[in-house]
Amino acid sequence: MFIAVIFIIIFIITLKSLEEGDIFGEYTNIIMALCVAFLCILGMQQFFSVRISTTEQINVPAQISAESLEKISEEDRKKEIYLFPLLFPYTVLALTLLLLPFILMIAAIIQSGRNKKIFKGTLNRIMKTRIKENTNRRILLRK
Repeated sequence: MFIAVIFIIIFIITLKSLEEGDIFGEYTNIIMALCVAFLCILGMQQFFSVRISTTEQINVPAQISAESLEKISEEDRKKEIYLFPLLFPYTVLALTLLLLPFILMIAAIIQSGRNKKIFKGTLNRIMKTRIKENTNRRILLRK
């Protein structure tokens, strides 16, 4: 269920970004978004150590211990496919898309703090120039 929610989120974000890019056609955007979302989910599953095996079944116990690891034959170990180097960019993309709202929120907080400092600095400069103008006017009026 959790994977389905992540898949839908990634699919919608990639679909909207592909539509904004206007590179492919309408139906091609949907196919590309499905493929990217599927590869992102696959990469995240491998990143979080869920192994993907070939079509042949491997008899591996639910919990792998040192004793059960020795029982797995070398042939069975060779049958396992590790696609992590190929799926790493998709894993990073998925994690970025899922963390993007938090990243944007933190950036907005930092930016608002900078805006307050800039606003205060600008306000202080304006007030200082007005004070100088007022003192210059008073000096000119006295003369």
